[in-house]
Amino acid sequence: GCRDTGYLSANVIASPKTDFISSDTIKCFKSDTITFTNKTTYAGLDAVAYTWKVNDTSKKSTTNFIYDFQVPFNINSPVIYRIKLIAENSFGCKDSITKNASFLPPSQANISIPSRSGCAPFNLSITNNSLFADTYSWYLNDTLVSNLPNPTNIVLTRPATNYTIKLVANRNPSCQADSSISIVSTFEKPLVNFSSAELKPACTGNLQLQFTDLSIGNLNPITQWFWDFGDGTKSSLKNPSYNYTLPEKYLVKHAVTNDKGCKSDTMSRYYTNFGKPTVRFSLTDACLGTSIRPIITQNNPGFGSTTIAKYFWDFGDGTTDTTATPSHRYLKEGQYTIKLIVISDSSCISDSSSSIIRILGKPIADFSFTNNCINLPVFFIDKSSLGFGQPGNTLYEWDFGDGSARSNVQNPIHTYKRLGTFNIRLIVSSLLCPNVTDTLQRLINIVTGRAGVVYPRIITSRNLPLQLAAQLGGISYKWTPPRGLNNDSIRTPIAIYRTGDPNSIFYTIEIKDSSGCILFDQQEVWIFSEPDIQAPTAFTPNGDGANDRFIPVYIEIARIQFFRIFDRWGKLIFETSDMGQPWDGTYQGKPLPMDTFVFVVTGIDKKGNTITRKGNVTLIRD
Repeated sequence: GCRDTGYLSANVIASPKTDFISSDTIKCFKSDTITFTNKTTYAGLDAVAYTWKVNDTSKKSTTNFIYDFQVPFNINSPVIYRIKLIAENSFGCKDSITKNASFLPPSQANISIPSRSGCAPFNLSITNNSLFADTYSWYLNDTLVSNLPNPTNIVLTRPATNYTIKLVANRNPSCQADSSISIVSTFEKPLVNFSSAELKPACTGNLQLQFTDLSIGNLNPITQWFWDFGDGTKSSLKNPSYNYTLPEKYLVKHAVTNDKGCKSDTMSRYYTNFGKPTVRFSLTDACLGTSIRPIITQNNPGFGSTTIAKYFWDFGDGTTDTTATPSHRYLKEGQYTIKLIVISDSSCISDSSSSIIRILGKPIADFSFTNNCINLPVFFIDKSSLGFGQPGNTLYEWDFGDGSARSNVQNPIHTYKRLGTFNIRLIVSSLLCPNVTDTLQRLINIVTGRAGVVYPRIITSRNLPLQLAAQLGGISYKWTPPRGLNNDSIRTPIAIYRTGDPNSIFYTIEIKDSSGCILFDQQEVWIFSEPDIQAPTAFTPNGDGANDRFIPVYIEIARIQFFRIFDRWGKLIFETSDMGQPWDGTYQGKPLPMDTFVFVVTGIDKKGNTITRKGNVTLIRD
């Protein structure tokens, strides 16, 4: 638990805080005196000793320091002196500070001009390379123009002039200033100008220009030309020509450069290549006799123009019009090509548009009829042709001329109840153009048919062809009954009668004539088993048209060798070998009295057999 305590005293001494200021820190190159004022601070109470050194050489031990610096005269770079102040108290505590005092050489003015010549107005570019100066005075032809270290606003405006550029550089007014002088020359800028001539006018849509350079070089000749035609194309020719093919407004620029490289201002002019107008119109088919009005559906005057100035319509029928909205009436049906040509107010290029129109025509009325027999149907057949461009659906109006109701049927049927001549009128039109009509009139003569006829009896034999014949004038025939006939619907059928067919057939022949009337003729046929020659037993040659001649009945006889008549005493009265020649009851042209006579006839049948028949015939006189 033993302890002891000891004490030691210690004094802490403050150090001085050294500082000073000088009357100047930078001086001109000449010798000069600088005063240094001590600004050292110290917290202690004891004395402080001061030592001043110049370039580490002790000079004085005073509180403040005045020193006369001797600077060499011919220095070309700054001379720097190190001024040091050392403060030390009585306890040996020190502090120090060092500051510089600079002595500059004489100011050295120096300027750098990259280009000492240029085209007026010439923006002068200057670099200040001066040394040991902080004030600058710039003179242009002895006129102060700037005090900036590097002026940027010096513009040499006068062409063909030598300018003197002078810089005066200095440190301060007490120092010796220095100056630098340079000469800068300006050249004259050429004056640009040009003219143009239209080789092909702009209104054609193919503007071709001939450019002529009219620029003036004055003292310096022009050596380069620049053209910008406004569409991305350029040229370096002096007098170029250029062709514009697209409609547009073009800005042409022109500039020139002289032999000194001076470029003129740029001269600009606008040129317009006018565009082609565009026009389109529409049409609809029209009926003959109606007016048509084309409708313009597109009407663009073209680039550079404001309106369509001229219209020219060609209607394709020899007529024209120059109005914007014409009306036209065609005199004939048909297909026409309408053409429109337009020219705008600023362009001489025309545009054309064409369209086809059909002028729908009237139908051509035509008809025929079958039958013109009273009380039988008359069939009217329309043969009208459609009007030009008409698709069909024709309208009809029939007037039969007998006061009966009219008909709108295309192919009507009408029955006339009385004989006579009637005027038939047909009016036709179409659904598309009902007001465009055509009329046709025709006469019809309503008749009655002839009376039926009984043909002479025909004698034939079985199994041999027989040519039957109805009267001419029919357009259709019908034999009833059809027994033995090869065709019962023709005028001249062939008949062959077989075993089992009756010995006589009475045919009724239904004949339809060209007027449509139906008449009925009759034909009797006697049928024998084989060829033969028969004759009547008497005849009456009295001229009454009945049984006036005596002739044998030849049944399938091809020809005769003779046909002879004898009187009762054997005298030959008549002879012929012509099957068609009868005996008329005369001898040598004189009528014979009533008596009984003998006939002898020999014939050859169709099979080649000879047949001879004899008999008596009585001539009867009233």
